[in-house]
Amino acid sequence: IDKDIFRRLVKLGLPMCLQSAAISFSMLFVNSFINSYGVVASAVTGIGNKLGNITGVITLALSASGAAMIGQCLGAGKHERIPKIIGISLFINLIFASILAFATVFFPRAIFGMFNNEEEVLEMAMSFIPCAVMLYLSSALRSPFIGFINGSGQSRLNFAIAILDGVISRIGLALLLGIVFNWGIKGFWYGNAIAGYVPFLIGGVFFISGKWKVSRLIIN
Repeated sequence: IDKDIFRRLVKLGLPMCLQSAAISFSMLFVNSFINSYGVVASAVTGIGNKLGNITGVITLALSASGAAMIGQCLGAGKHERIPKIIGISLFINLIFASILAFATVFFPRAIFGMFNNEEEVLEMAMSFIPCAVMLYLSSALRSPFIGFINGSGQSRLNFAIAILDGVISRIGLALLLGIVFNWGIKGFWYGNAIAGYVPFLIGGVFFISGKWKVSRLIIN
């Protein structure tokens, strides 16, 4: 094993690992509270997660491919190409998210019914519609900027996302809205959905700052 290459891989990969682990842990924590609201609430939440995973198939693919392209452009000093990569990725994501949002808003019983057709579940699922649209939009917005952060090798920003998105925002907002504000199950739904915008905000600020143009690459 080449020690220098191994060190760089760990420096890049460990924060990404922590980010994914923190988000998974926070969702597990939030779901443990959701389960206390009963089987119907758990079923609706499960449907919401499945719909989110459908969006994730597209957004994760574009995030990974965008990260590779951005890394290549930075290595070659082609900074002018990076806004175009982010823009096209964002455009494709928003088209797909808009189609899914349209179907969910105008044909909710058909969409939710694909996963569970029990009347109690479908009735509660109607109140999940705005949250589902928020999940689609957050997935579309954050994906290009996660790819941008990963492609530019910003391990510190990945760690910041792990803490803010995975722990502070998701768990904090869920507890604040669900328990402190007494929104109940809706508070946990919306807390989870709002937290998904954190990577978009962090990545957007970093992109606008322009610091990525002068940052020293780990590969250097």
